Amino acid sequence: MSETTYGSSFVTTSVTTHDTGGWQWSKIRGPASSDPWHPGRVPNHAAGAARFIGPNSATSDAATWVSSGYDSVAAVVLDDAGMIAEYVPAIVSAVRSVRLVAQLHGAGAENSPAPIAATVNWLASAGHGSADLQSRLSDLQWSTARGAVNAITRCAGPVACHGLFGLGNMVAVGTGIEVLSGPWRSSASAEYDVGCLLGELRELHARSIVLGENGQAIREAHNEIRAAATEIGYDAEAIDSAEIFRLISHYREFASSMGDPTAMESMADVIASTV
Repeated sequence: MSETTYGSSFVTTSVTTHDTGGWQWSKIRGPASSDPWHPGRVPNHAAGAARFIGPNSATSDAATWVSSGYDSVAAVVLDDAGMIAEYVPAIVSAVRSVRLVAQLHGAGAENSPAPIAATVNWLASAGHGSADLQSRLSDLQWSTARGAVNAITRCAGPVACHGLFGLGNMVAVGTGIEVLSGPWRSSASAEYDVGCLLGELRELHARSIVLGENGQAIREAHNEIRAAATEIGYDAEAIDSAEIFRLISHYREFASSMGDPTAMESMADVIASTV
């Protein structure tokens, strides 16, 4: 395996060798990310096949971690959609543990996750991007979508949350995962993290169908993780609102940073099928 760098206007990720024999993960906040990250360390925490790891260094613009793994779960699944099944038990362990994230992150941050305010303001502004999304949805779908975003600001809580709980921040270690944590810690509903993860899986499912890959494996992973979350005690309606929010937030990112009509149309289709 060789050292690698990839990213977007929101974040650049580099994976390089570390003198411990592991891998150093470095993330640098991009120009499209308007809110600074949170410097300082958070404690590591093991939960079954999942392990939350805090940064060994962090500033408002960058953070580094030392991990045993080289690939993110996102990269593994993008290469082979069927591989998601291997990580579901570890992800469920992480979902169980993320309910304890207030303990992991101490008092947490008082601010809400950056995408919440940005997406609420984007919808309220009736700018080109949000108007474009509205034009792609029926009146009922648009009303449901807006309702989900508004619900995110009203959900019970807030509690400390990871803030960017997704496959790109989950490092594959065998069939376990190490969750890069810390810089995005914030306060939201207890369901925010898991709902955003499920929104990501819904996107990946749609992508896999288009590419003729194993979409069923991703769909089953989505349903299994959601079922586990509700059994643990997460509120199902709040999960669904957070999932829809994640899709709309991602559409906003496409509209504001890339403006790719094909990507925006694909995202709008996913939103329409979800709401």
